[in-house]
Amino acid sequence: MDASEELTYTNCNFFRIRICYSILSGRPVSISKIREDDDSPGIRDYEAKFISLMEKITNGTKVVISRTGTDVTFRPGMITGGCVTLNCGTERCLSYFLEPLILISPFCKQPMRIKLIGVTNAPNEPSVDNMKTGWLNVYNKFVLNDEALELKIERRGLKPDGGGVIVFSAPIVRVLRPIIREKPGKVCKIRGLAYVTKVSPTLAHRTIEAAKKALRDYIADVYITVDQRKGDAGGNSPGYGIFLWAETTEGVFYTAEAISKPKGEPGDPLLPEDIGTEAGNALLEEIYRGGCCDSTAQTLATTFMTLGDKDVSKFLTGPLSTYSIHVLRHLQQFFQITFKIDDYSATDAGLDMFNFAKQSPWDYFLETEDGEKASDVLEASFSAERRIRDSEWMWLKAVLQLKSSAAVLNGGKLHPLGSYLRLEVSLEDTEADTVTLRLYLTNEFTLKVSPTKNFPKEEPIVECSYQSGFAFVWTESDDALAALLTSYITFARKLDSAITMLQACEGFEFKLGKIRIDDEQTDCIGAQIFLEGSEEKFMQRFEPAVTVTDAPAKQQEAKTIHSIPCKFEYTGPANVQSYFHIEQNGDDGSTVKASLRGRGLEGATVSLPTGYELAVLKPRSGQGNSLDVEATTRSVQLWEWDRVVGERSALNRAFAYLPIAEALAADD
Repeated sequence: MDASEELTYTNCNFFRIRICYSILSGRPVSISKIREDDDSPGIRDYEAKFISLMEKITNGTKVVISRTGTDVTFRPGMITGGCVTLNCGTERCLSYFLEPLILISPFCKQPMRIKLIGVTNAPNEPSVDNMKTGWLNVYNKFVLNDEALELKIERRGLKPDGGGVIVFSAPIVRVLRPIIREKPGKVCKIRGLAYVTKVSPTLAHRTIEAAKKALRDYIADVYITVDQRKGDAGGNSPGYGIFLWAETTEGVFYTAEAISKPKGEPGDPLLPEDIGTEAGNALLEEIYRGGCCDSTAQTLATTFMTLGDKDVSKFLTGPLSTYSIHVLRHLQQFFQITFKIDDYSATDAGLDMFNFAKQSPWDYFLETEDGEKASDVLEASFSAERRIRDSEWMWLKAVLQLKSSAAVLNGGKLHPLGSYLRLEVSLEDTEADTVTLRLYLTNEFTLKVSPTKNFPKEEPIVECSYQSGFAFVWTESDDALAALLTSYITFARKLDSAITMLQACEGFEFKLGKIRIDDEQTDCIGAQIFLEGSEEKFMQRFEPAVTVTDAPAKQQEAKTIHSIPCKFEYTGPANVQSYFHIEQNGDDGSTVKASLRGRGLEGATVSLPTGYELAVLKPRSGQGNSLDVEATTRSVQLWEWDRVVGERSALNRAFAYLPIAEALAADD
């Protein structure tokens, strides 16, 4: 087929992509019967503006439009690029004009700098934010020189009146490089932007909370900012919306968005909570589709693969959208390029290929969410003919038991760590399955536990941060794995506090180097110290000022801890029963009265907040820096002399600040 042969199409479908590919291929295109049966036949105003934009970035282009507008003949000229400003109107989002510009930009004679005026965000259309995050990320993979690549939103404009302004600039390249992108990676964080124009920012915060709620069970690292535009920067119409993107370990971006109804549009307005939930669910759907690019950027990836070097390129995508399928057909018609499409699930790297000889028993663990149900499935599936060793079987059951204990580890009953604790299970190979615990405190700690051949009779293989200082006693029990992880959490928190105090001292007269557990005494920290003004370094050992351990079982007693509003200038044993008398008062036993040396006291039992307990410490005889936990309790008997115990009591007010402190320290 001759490269200059004219291609003929009917109707208005894929109008942009046909004009764009005509410019890139140099082939004329004729489009007829454009909405000829419509009440308003012919091309729309936004399509006329699009043709005008293509004329401005080319030289020698000839366009013939029939009187009715139903027939268009487009003969492309040379791509020049340069600086162009265009008012795109308010019928379509600016992404309608931006998509072809991104496809054409690398092949211009001069670097492209385009200023577009119109609508930046609109319902049911990709926004400019989507182009900036999803498309330009794929663009960077094909273009080495991306220094001049920029998409800036100077003003944000919403329907119906627009008023938004964007500036797109892109470099020019001699050739696009071939790429191989087959590893999407794992999602490591989610970020977002909630924007409001000429409305209260409260709507943005409500949208953010709803989006976080939708994403809460997927990943903890979610952070969404607010973009509040006022005056001219907010365009000409009020509205709000949210844009979310997820980033993987391989640099892949998945995007999703939702926006309020335009001003004056019929129907009930959308609530901010509905918009946030819609965006969160849409992002999860996009992540589920997978691939090495967002579904909207499949067009960019396939087009650049066609226009690139002759070397073979490979690109992993999620399920092809209907639009992407038609794009592939147009690429074949304009460039005579045919793509070979393989089903990723049918390859060795796929997850859906069924081969029982290679199947891992973890597959059953993945198919069910409930721990007990998964255990029943495993038992029923392998009871007749078990294809795994007994140690592997016991490891599976231990991890299932750990799954049911994860709520305790993460929920704050033992350690109120919140999002600072992450529990991961590697399910890639039964011969090397590991449980990984990651603690994100002031410093990061990692614990990896792998089974041995004689598990659980033989303790598992443990690899962890500061391993020389971590010691544990392994017992063959159902919750032994959970106990091991809990023990490391306690160890990591104590060590983190000590390291943090050392780091706080840095900068006065010395700088810290490598910190490690002391080889001779494992309850001490060794740290490299660089003195100010000296190149010499030396190791300094820091011994703990106080060591807190559990007292022997025979010494621990159940005791009631009292808080009395007085001061004693005495330390030592005392005959408390002779001077402190308690009289029960009230049917529930919560309100009591007492007297101390004849002075009346009123008291009540106060419970500690969830995740906290009170301990009585006693110095260990012969060891001045060691304290034994003599007794623990989750409540305290609070007494007041001149008033009734209530919310204004000092202890109750202190307890009330604990949830506030946790909320302020939470990782959003």
